Amino acid sequence: MIFKNHQDPNFIQLNIASVVILATYRNVLRFEYSHKLIRLACMQQSYFSHQVDLNIEIDLSTGFPLYTEQQKILELVMNYSPLPYSISEYGCSKKCSIIIKKLVDLGIPFYAVKRGMIMERNLSPEMIREKNFRKRSHALTIENILYHNVQLENPVQQKLLEEGGIRFDKRKGTMYTGSYRVSNHKTVQFVQARSHIFPIVSFWDNRHNRVRELVIDPTLDREEFFLISQLRNYLHSSEAFIFTAQLFGHFKLIEEYLTASQYKDYQLLDISQPPEELSQEDFAYVVRSMSHAEKGTIGDPSFWTYDNNLPPADAMVYHQQKELTGVGDTIEEWLLELKKARIKKYDERVVQLVSKINEFAQEKNLSHYIAGDARYAEIELKPLKKLVDIVSTSIALSELKDRLKMGNNLYEDMNQKRGLNLLHGLSFRLRERIETLARISKNDEGAIDAQALNERYIAACRETIKQMNDAGLSVFIDQVGNIHGLLIDRDICDQLCEDPKKIKSLTSRSICHGSHIDTVIDAGKYDGRLGVLSGIEVADIMTDLERFYNLDTVYPRVNHPLMVSVFVGEEMTFTGQGVSMPGSAAVAGHSEVEDIYLMQNQGGETYRERLEVLLKELAKCKKRGEIDFVNVLSKKDQLPPESCYDPTYFFTPHSYERHIEQGDFLHLKKVPIVLVYSIMGIHQEDFIFSGKKAEEAALQFNVRLRDLILEKDEYEQVRLTGGIFDSLTEPAEYKPEVLEIGMRWTLEGERDHAGATRNENRRDAGVAAGRLINFVKKLIEDYNSEHTSSILLSQGGVEFWPGLNRNVIPGSSSLTIGLHGIRDEQEAFYFQQQIRAYIAGKLSLPVSSGGEGIKSCSVQEVHYLNKSEKVKFAIDLRSANIDTNKAFLQDLEMILDDICHSCKVEVERKIEQRLNPYSLDKTGQVLQIERSYGGSHNPNETQLTRDVLRGLLLQLSISLDYVSLASVDHFNLFSFVDEKLPAVWKKKCPVFISGALHDTCNISKAAARLLDVAQPS
Repeated sequence: MIFKNHQDPNFIQLNIASVVILATYRNVLRFEYSHKLIRLACMQQSYFSHQVDLNIEIDLSTGFPLYTEQQKILELVMNYSPLPYSISEYGCSKKCSIIIKKLVDLGIPFYAVKRGMIMERNLSPEMIREKNFRKRSHALTIENILYHNVQLENPVQQKLLEEGGIRFDKRKGTMYTGSYRVSNHKTVQFVQARSHIFPIVSFWDNRHNRVRELVIDPTLDREEFFLISQLRNYLHSSEAFIFTAQLFGHFKLIEEYLTASQYKDYQLLDISQPPEELSQEDFAYVVRSMSHAEKGTIGDPSFWTYDNNLPPADAMVYHQQKELTGVGDTIEEWLLELKKARIKKYDERVVQLVSKINEFAQEKNLSHYIAGDARYAEIELKPLKKLVDIVSTSIALSELKDRLKMGNNLYEDMNQKRGLNLLHGLSFRLRERIETLARISKNDEGAIDAQALNERYIAACRETIKQMNDAGLSVFIDQVGNIHGLLIDRDICDQLCEDPKKIKSLTSRSICHGSHIDTVIDAGKYDGRLGVLSGIEVADIMTDLERFYNLDTVYPRVNHPLMVSVFVGEEMTFTGQGVSMPGSAAVAGHSEVEDIYLMQNQGGETYRERLEVLLKELAKCKKRGEIDFVNVLSKKDQLPPESCYDPTYFFTPHSYERHIEQGDFLHLKKVPIVLVYSIMGIHQEDFIFSGKKAEEAALQFNVRLRDLILEKDEYEQVRLTGGIFDSLTEPAEYKPEVLEIGMRWTLEGERDHAGATRNENRRDAGVAAGRLINFVKKLIEDYNSEHTSSILLSQGGVEFWPGLNRNVIPGSSSLTIGLHGIRDEQEAFYFQQQIRAYIAGKLSLPVSSGGEGIKSCSVQEVHYLNKSEKVKFAIDLRSANIDTNKAFLQDLEMILDDICHSCKVEVERKIEQRLNPYSLDKTGQVLQIERSYGGSHNPNETQLTRDVLRGLLLQLSISLDYVSLASVDHFNLFSFVDEKLPAVWKKKCPVFISGALHDTCNISKAAARLLDVAQPS
């Protein structure tokens, strides 16, 4: 057998791509490489490209990116936020670590990436002591980009630097950020390490049938990859040494990169082998001899690590790097053979070598160390990044001020390259806000997990209030824990404190930017939070425009105030009492505060219990001076819910919610921004199946509902998800079944948003589990008829992950398949391989081709089956038309009756939520959906930098226009924004209907009531 016992922690996990067995070889390769274009996650687009194409084409056998994909990869790396490439004096090895992590995240295999180092020719003691690069003939120097952008005489830049804690000396032209001393001189040098570290990527060149190694280094060239030999030109040092190293390997001199002078010196040492084949001891001797370096200095390889020739200040980091140095040397011979095999088209050998290299990397846990290096680098580079962000923001603010004073139309800049480039600094603070909140919201496993009112959510609230304070917003907390910031001056704020009832008359004519900061488990950093944090950024920009340039932006110098609202509980961590999205429901007046207090989370805690914890913590933070808000503390320095403000005080129909798309429709249309015209209605219902075949019945129910959507044209836009599959059988009630042959199969799909992900784009592991069972049943039936066998099937132990939310497509599923009556191992192996081939050849196909888009699978041996006889299966059904929903539910009942009869099970039903569709164009709310990548409700979600800026520019422009309007009576904000969108975007996507529920829905419902607007049928 192939299996090990599932209780063994080292059980074999068989990924489809790693199994090379002749009987199924073609099926395996078909699955692993079935899509020539690999969709990459965690991506950012640069400012210099108008075309967005995020599909990186790879060589199917080696995994190397194709030579033609250089520009795309560079664009993605250029926009990776934690990389302060503008500062060239420091941090090159750390920037290299960040870029390496980014490349690996993009799907480029680690073995296609190297480190390189270029080092000064003369590292003698005399030259080490010489700090003036003009007196060192081989010094590494580069033009300083800060020379043109840092203006220490500029009062705005001075103020922003001071507020950022960055000291500066105008006379010397230096700035002090963290432990770094940065200059704005015209030319800078690499004075500490006398070297520069850079990443190298191996590309496969189809045209010339060869591997090409190119450097990616935004510090030296932001426009393109370049040849390793060009480094000497970039750094103005014709005789500098060039070294390369496999990841975690020793740096080595490569004969190919020696200059004529260096090669002559090398020959004089009378060494027969090429320099790359030298032992470490001989290599160190050669480098010292050729560079005139003394032992123990930066020119002595004996003390280098895989990371750099300059030991880090942290002794523990240096020790770890030293321990790992050389680990990567092991794969050098394999890589050399891999490249040769690829050139000769020995595909089977290529697959074997790739598998061997990956197994070695997994054994050594190299991905862990790649991520660790990047985390350390981001922390160490944070002071430099802060400086770059501040300088860029100051430049953009000045440009924005000039455009506003000249009366320029900012809306036209959204789709113009030059207009965006000159304002790109406006997005820097926003992206830093997003990154900061993400860091604060991570649990012990490193996943974002800020479910409503948990400890990490409380930390996120603290940070959000702090950001509101810094942006000039006056902060109010209402009775359900919503946080509202008003852009008003001190006198107006004092008046509201004296008479809180005045809040309502003020906010009712405000423009409210808002969304939520609560998340699902293992969430992404943009979902919901973009709408809150971008609203804070708009307020910050408007505050800066008033305080630095005396523009009227803050109420009462303008006619209407700007407001930013953080609504609690959009992700429905707390349920019950007929409440949908409690924070916005309370503001809209749909739900009573006392009903919301009674809602419960999965742990059985009530909303009020957790709310009191939140308010108590915020009160402590205010007392310590960490944050500020208008609410008055009680005598015990606590903040009971009753002392907070009425949520309805903060209702305005003029809401503006900014959100990333929870799918890829906009990417396919090449449209960066749309407005949502209407939002689908939602029907969420739980089904409790009871009986011996309860699990089978629930799986079949899921499959048949999917088939119903695919079979009937009228259901093409219906979206249905079975997000929860939960055993209700108590542990003591299980009756373990002993299995002759037991296989625990796990299918990996893609976790995504139930409402936003179109049917053809789904990778639903839950539906795939049901299809797998159907296949195994048919397989056994056919086998028995052909071999006169009596093999029997047992199935069960079904699990969906995450399985906690009805509105999340399961990212993976597991189930146990047991076979009885197997005669020998060969027969067992046959069934396992048939199952694997079905997953590879069928389930891996996209939905449009009859599959389920499954990305991989694993299997382990088990000996027992615990089958549940009572399970809860929960569906999320969405449609833009009420009549369509009714028709679908009628068909659902017929399917359910048939399954109950065939599986001999009983079913109980409970409707959890039922909401009608919403027409935002009629009620006037803006739900601005922006192009995104990597899915939603998962850690891969991200947005292009250019689109972050576009969305912010539109949001800011609208806000500046809105607060200056003479009146907003009978004003439709949706129409106002829709008129400003570029016609070319609206032509490509004239009407956008969202399948995702948002806080805007509650605001729309209240606005419809005020305006007497009928919602769609």
